[in-house]
Amino acid sequence: MERQLDRPQEARALLLDELSRMPNPRAAAAVPMRMRLVAESMMRVDFRAAQAVLDLMPDSADDWEPGLAVAVAALRPMPALAARRTDDALRYAEIAGKLLADAPDEHLSEWLDAIAWLCWAESYLGRYGEALRHFDRAAAVARSTGQTYILTNLLAGRAKTLVATGRLAEARATAEESVEGARLLDSGQQLVFALTQVCLAESWSGDDEAALRAGEEAVRCGVGAGETWEATARYARGQALVNAGRFAEGVEAVLDACNRFESPRVDPGTLLQACETLAYADAARETSTQADAEGADAEGPRGRRSGRRSPCGWRSRACRPTAASPRSPARTRCPVRTRVRRPGPRRRRPAC
Repeated sequence: MERQLDRPQEARALLLDELSRMPNPRAAAAVPMRMRLVAESMMRVDFRAAQAVLDLMPDSADDWEPGLAVAVAALRPMPALAARRTDDALRYAEIAGKLLADAPDEHLSEWLDAIAWLCWAESYLGRYGEALRHFDRAAAVARSTGQTYILTNLLAGRAKTLVATGRLAEARATAEESVEGARLLDSGQQLVFALTQVCLAESWSGDDEAALRAGEEAVRCGVGAGETWEATARYARGQALVNAGRFAEGVEAVLDACNRFESPRVDPGTLLQACETLAYADAARETSTQADAEGADAEGPRGRRSGRRSPCGWRSRACRPTAASPRSPARTRCPVRTRVRRPGPRRRRPAC
């Protein structure tokens, strides 16, 4: 509840206090709170802390409640992905997917927040079919049990995955539904999640005005400082600015969202997309610079001395291995170098 009220620090303090009061922090009764600690750590982009807690948790136990093993398994892929252990992340996702398939809906209703992490991880891993199937199932359970606080998150993730698969009309409708639910909840966190996906879906659909309106509102919410979803909202606004042709503003917004690549708080997939965006802006501005230079040559020495701006050089950064997310089937199909576009009329395609 504290997190939904945009008080994440209080939520974490409360959780740690409750865990410290337990006589046996490894008992079955403590597992749900330890899972919550994992989720809190991941929200703060502290994946090492999340992994440390998971390493001390068994996969199952005889005294666990039904569905708890599925929930623990659902949390494992994301920290592995963040640590660039892509093979492990894929293996964990496969295991969690099988457990999820075998579990009845009534065993999942208490653990939808954990299952949401699996869905997002599958989307980041390029397992779009599995991600959509699991998003849809979890959303159906959330609707039937009235868990609207998690439904908005699930819808936002579903919209993101639909954008990645090019189903933009569905993505826009899903993201708007997420926004409607978030406004009813009056939760800044959920609203930022939802508006971020509206921003991206509208931008890739070509509606720059709607995209920027959503992106600006997400950033103006002013919640989530230091957490991954807040940084992702700022990235989305930067992406929309670049897609709208406002390159200087967009580049600065994307760099700011990624903390200029010094301990960035966005996920690896978004980090790669940020590099692609910067690379496109670089190419666009270079084309403009080349045209200006040709004009300056035509004008003679005075034109050549006019101080034309040089490109920002992000294409080389985008193609560096250190800038890329973990290699996965989705990534190998879409190398960064092929994403560098020249400006002018184009059919927008979402980054892979």
